[in-house]
This record gives sequence, structure tokens and C-alpha cells, in this order.
Amino acid sequence: MTEDEKTRVVMIAGLSGSGKTRLIRSLLDGIDTGRTGVIVNNEKSERELDGLCKVVDSFPIRTPCARPRQYRYRIEKMLDANDLGLIMTEPPGLCSETSAPVLNPIVMFKKDSVTVGPLITVMDYTTIPVKGINKDLTDEFKLFNLIFESDCIVVRKNEHLSEEQKKRVSSEIEKINPDACIVFHSDDEKGMESINKKVFSDEIYSRPLIY
Repeated sequence: MTEDEKTRVVMIAGLSGSGKTRLIRSLLDGIDTGRTGVIVNNEKSERELDGLCKVVDSFPIRTPCARPRQYRYRIEKMLDANDLGLIMTEPPGLCSETSAPVLNPIVMFKKDSVTVGPLITVMDYTTIPVKGINKDLTDEFKLFNLIFESDCIVVRKNEHLSEEQKKRVSSEIEKINPDACIVFHSDDEKGMESINKKVFSDEIYSRPLIY
């Protein structure tokens, strides 16, 4: 199987209410979705995306120990039942359970049929502290982990930020993850071209997976 024949798995992470489902809707708009599947982490998002792609599934609530196994099962089920070129998926469970715990099993057991696309984290501009992140606080530690693991950070509601505020936000993100691509996305879809390039390119990502 060539790289072009493999299914690309792209993960869309973020805190609750950050705009993950909205971003997935924007990514589905204007593309041939006949070979695209989506896995989300709640039934409301599943209903919103129903009919917009070939197949959509929602991940049930499970204990942290079961999530990687259950997640692998749902990925495999979607791959086996459908001829898909792309799967876009929200991470199961807590937002901080992103690439390493849940993608490593997929990479290990499905390496001949999948490639790993970018881990994209969606953030509302109001959730990014411009005076640094205090890792002693639970919510901010989750935010730190999300930024640290991501290949691309999408900062939503760009229209509410001044150029100076954008510089401060970018600076805080770069302190944690200097390699991440930062895209400022607005409600009028400004920034979508850059996000599309990340999702639909053939670039293979590995950070921070262990092979």
C-alpha cells in the first residue's frame, strides 16, 4: 500500500466549547467528503455533522484506562467498514489525552494502512494567558499540555484581537512549543486556507509519538 492509499488521521483537540466541531464543519465545507469520516466526543456534535461526510461517529464516555483501547476499536471499525482517505477526530475523554496515549496504538497496529496528520488544537483567544501559564493550576496545566503536544494552534475569534495582543499570544505559545504553527482564525473564516493546507497535505507528523 502506498502513502497515497493510506487513510490520513487528523486530530482536532481543544477545551470544551473551544470550537472544535465548528472547525471540522469549516474543513468539510467545499471538499469531496465521500471518503471522509469524523469521530467526535459527544452526540450533539455527531448530530451537527450528520450528513456532511461519509460517516460520523461519537465516542462514548469511558474510564481513562479504557479510552485508548476503545478509541483504537472505533478507528479500526471505521477503517474496516469504509473506504476512507481521511478521518478527522476529536480526542476521547479529557482534552489533555491527545496524541501519545491514543495514537500510539493506531500507529503500531495500523501502520500499513494509516498515516498520522497534524494534531491541531483549537483555542478561544480568551483562554490563553498573556502573562504566562501557571502549571500549578489544573486548567492551565491542561492548556500547557495541549500547546506542548500540538503541531498547529488555531486561535479563534481573531477579529477581537489587536496586533499587539496577537504578538503576546504568539509569544506565550512559542515559549511552550516553538515548532507549532499558529493560525489566527475568525468567524468570517480568515485563516482557513492555512488550516486546510495542514489538514489536506501529505506531510507526515510524529511529534511526540514514540515509534
